[in-house]
Amino acid sequence: MKIIDELMESFRDCPDFIAKKVVLTRGKTGYLLFLETLIDPEWVQQRFLEPLLTLDFSAISASTLPESNFVYIRTISSPDAGSLRNAILSGFVILMTAEEGLALTGYPAEKNRYGLHDSFVKDLHVNLGLLRRGIASYNLKLRVLKIGELSPGKVGVAYLEGAVQPELLAELTCRIERLKVDGVVGTGQLERLVRDFPWSPFPQFQATERLDKAIAALLAGKLLIMLDGDPVTMIAPVTFFDFFQEPDDLNGNGFIGAFIHWLRLLAAGLAIFFPAMYVAVMAYHYYIVPVHFLSVLAESRVRVPFPPVIEVLIIETVVELLRELALRLPHYIGVIVGVVAGVLLGLAAVFTGAISGFLLIVSMVALIASLVLPAHDLNFSLRVLKFVAIFATALFGVLGFVVTASVIFAHLVTMESLGRPYFQPVIPFQPSGFKDIFIRTPCSHLRKMMPGLSRNKKGEG
Repeated sequence: MKIIDELMESFRDCPDFIAKKVVLTRGKTGYLLFLETLIDPEWVQQRFLEPLLTLDFSAISASTLPESNFVYIRTISSPDAGSLRNAILSGFVILMTAEEGLALTGYPAEKNRYGLHDSFVKDLHVNLGLLRRGIASYNLKLRVLKIGELSPGKVGVAYLEGAVQPELLAELTCRIERLKVDGVVGTGQLERLVRDFPWSPFPQFQATERLDKAIAALLAGKLLIMLDGDPVTMIAPVTFFDFFQEPDDLNGNGFIGAFIHWLRLLAAGLAIFFPAMYVAVMAYHYYIVPVHFLSVLAESRVRVPFPPVIEVLIIETVVELLRELALRLPHYIGVIVGVVAGVLLGLAAVFTGAISGFLLIVSMVALIASLVLPAHDLNFSLRVLKFVAIFATALFGVLGFVVTASVIFAHLVTMESLGRPYFQPVIPFQPSGFKDIFIRTPCSHLRKMMPGLSRNKKGEG
């Protein structure tokens, strides 16, 4: 049947699409079509297929089927591929016969696991269903790959056909298929295996459990990497500025969104360089501080027995230990213990003269700045670079500070994510990408695609 062939082509690379040939009574045949991520296959078998096989189709049409056997039924005497695609994506079961198509809904109250959740779960099959709830299009595809020799696993690469560039999809699938590993226990480990720069401290894929962020990425022409058994999904390719954005930013006023975005960029700079600036000023370049302010700094350090770099390393090490403490303990206990321990240690250190009160302010500002960032994987990178900047500044003063900042910038400029420039739209310079990076224009002026990723459609850039 021509319509069946069209539907099979439309749902190519959709492993949840079921097209089953069934033999009805008196030799009549048909095709059963549905998405098993939207309709429970057991329900289809028990409540639909089994009662259907007992009916005499030579004397019964869709309009005369007993309503006691089916929740809802509709006859399509002249079906077309477009209407059937929409019905399948809406959660209908389609029975195609030579004379007519029957579209039946699923059960009235769907199972909870197929609902539109706020985050992904561990089951790859269910995650595909969640994506279909947000993107009701047959262009949503999932390419399932095998990975692992001793412990085989399934990796799903989700994409939106017509939005993603074919070479991106081919590059990612090629990298995954080339892997020769015993097994993969998480998407984070998989990201490290397929990333462009293995030794870079910066994340090259974006991790998320949020369904809305994943859907936005698909609509922007990006790829989703989902590992069966892990609720964390990886988005690729990404840019450095993607880690400063949240889906909620587009829901508010454009001026407020731009302000928050600039605030996050400032926070990233403070998280890396603020403690190093303290070391540079107090150890080498105190003469650049105004005299009246210099006296305040000198007074705060009168009782401190350590040089500035040791003082900074002590307080920053304690801060990192408190972070790990909060992570390892149960959530509520970890938060309470971390706050209480931080307050008590800070007060004790200042009152005993172990550290200066001004350094405590500097350290807390750097801590708060790092927590402002929405991406936790970028947060870890900035924490490591903070210590690099401190050591370089301690050895060479402001020269070490400038060299560290220059090396970080040069590294960001040369990086790539899945073969795409990591620092775009700044380098390479793409003015159109600034609409959603440094300024917030009205939604009607925003590009639907990620800068540098053009639609796979004729006539579109």
